Amino acid sequence: MGETTQTRIIEGEELTNKLLRTAGLLLSIFAVLMVVTYFYLLIRRWLLITDAILEGYGSGGFLNRSELLTNKDL
Repeated sequence: MGETTQTRIIEGEELTNKLLRTAGLLLSIFAVLMVVTYFYLLIRRWLLITDAILEGYGSGGFLNRSELLTNKDL
């Protein structure tokens, strides 16, 4: 019971610092996940486009020939 107002203020500041550090850590993790996801999607898109260019549309690459045909083409 030897708590003074000064002691309570210091404990409140320590708690605030811990909460801010935790929030900063969570934001950092979220930012890293966003960057990793962005590059994953970018590389995936590049690979799909490259596959379409290398394989061609009619040779079973990005688009199958059957996907390009309609009923009246048959």
